[in-house]
Amino acid sequence: MDSTTPDIVPSNPSLRNRLTELSLQINDLYAQIERLEAERKSIVTALDAIVYPILSLPVDITTEIFAHYFDDLLDDGGKLQIPVFNLERARHAGPLRLSHVCRAWRSIAVEMPSLWNRIRATSLQKNPPGPDWRKLLNCWLSRTGSHMLYLDFVGLQHRDVQTRLLFPSIASYSPRWRVLRCYLNTPILFPIDTIRGRIPLLRKLDVRRQDIDASGDRVTAFFEAPELRKVQLCHLPPDSISLPWAQLTHLTLFGQSTACAIEVLHQTPNLVELSLDLRQRPGEVPPTPVILHHVRKLSLPNTFQRFSKFIHYLTLPRLTTFDIRSSSPAQDGDVAAVLALFRLSHCVVESVVCGGRYEEIALSTLAMTDMASKVTLHNVNWFNSTLSKLFLRIAMNPDFLPNLESLRAYRFVEIAEMLSARWYNRGHASRLRTFHLIRKAGSVDYIPDVSVLDKFRALMDDGVDIRIETMTKRTIESPVSLFNSGFILSLI
Repeated sequence: MDSTTPDIVPSNPSLRNRLTELSLQINDLYAQIERLEAERKSIVTALDAIVYPILSLPVDITTEIFAHYFDDLLDDGGKLQIPVFNLERARHAGPLRLSHVCRAWRSIAVEMPSLWNRIRATSLQKNPPGPDWRKLLNCWLSRTGSHMLYLDFVGLQHRDVQTRLLFPSIASYSPRWRVLRCYLNTPILFPIDTIRGRIPLLRKLDVRRQDIDASGDRVTAFFEAPELRKVQLCHLPPDSISLPWAQLTHLTLFGQSTACAIEVLHQTPNLVELSLDLRQRPGEVPPTPVILHHVRKLSLPNTFQRFSKFIHYLTLPRLTTFDIRSSSPAQDGDVAAVLALFRLSHCVVESVVCGGRYEEIALSTLAMTDMASKVTLHNVNWFNSTLSKLFLRIAMNPDFLPNLESLRAYRFVEIAEMLSARWYNRGHASRLRTFHLIRKAGSVDYIPDVSVLDKFRALMDDGVDIRIETMTKRTIESPVSLFNSGFILSLI
């Protein structure tokens, strides 16, 4: 006889009892779901009945708000400040941020061409984007209506993408191009024939070349551009591109030789603003000097030494703004070169902007340009003694910069003394009415002494516009004000 104990099989009554229990539990759950559904419905009804103030605005008012929001993303120079179209994260870009808020906003945003006509394509990934990106770009462009297009593609990591995917998509929109910033690699595969003579609205052009020392065919696509006024060429020799030079008013040349730069300047008699970052080449033939009768602003954004040799070939009789910045210290002869430019040009400089390690040049320039009413010092060494000398000289010498009305700089104690001297007891002389300071947090004298703060408060109460702001990574887009109506708001 088998000694194994057989499995106990549940009886028929026990199974039926368990089934009944499960049915009752399910019924209870259904009843609970019905109660939850009823509660949910009542909440949805209540929410739908709420009229949010922002949604109660007329569509035209909301449209105007959206337009101002995007206008604030552009600086005075018309540069695109926000990645409006990102290859990897397009859903977070520009107008899509607004369209994700609610259905009403999406409907308004999609129907506003002015929200879609500013495109800045960026790519952060090492791998190039796939073909779906072109479909996305075409969809984006289709929403621009008949508006002018502001296109910025210099942020692409994979610049060959501009040839394979980008240019074929944007070429058909060339009649509406207003701003174009892009790279042109060698050999030039840009669809020249497609856009030549079809860019009637192009106002600003920024063309760069990645392969600096390569040579290629001459780019003629932008020669017929009746509205073109602003051009920037980066490592693209002027003799490799045909442009309507004579009509340009703003010109920036990066990585050009002295001879090439002078040759171009002979063809640009109507320039108003000129920016130069030159590169010396051995064996250059000295160029013929040029006089630019309309240039009012000269900017030297990088190393000045290369420009000091260039200075002898340039005369700017109407120069009023001089902007010089460099991370390299001034060399012997640099100050003399600047002063020679002013002397030979017989110009009256009214605004001086200095940055980096060129304090000595700035002081010497200011000493010669007594008519200057605006002075800006960018990224100047906080502990440099020349700043103290500058502020002390302004405070003690009434004949030094007598027309000064606006100053941006980086110090507290000397600033308080200087502002007091240039505000009180001035009689009929010009008063320094505005002072704006932006600096990094963390300096040793970040928290001014109480007596210094009292001087600032007194000046502010008396009508002086004083703004002292600090910036950290957290506040880079919204600096925290140190003063507001004479009171400290916060210290970071």
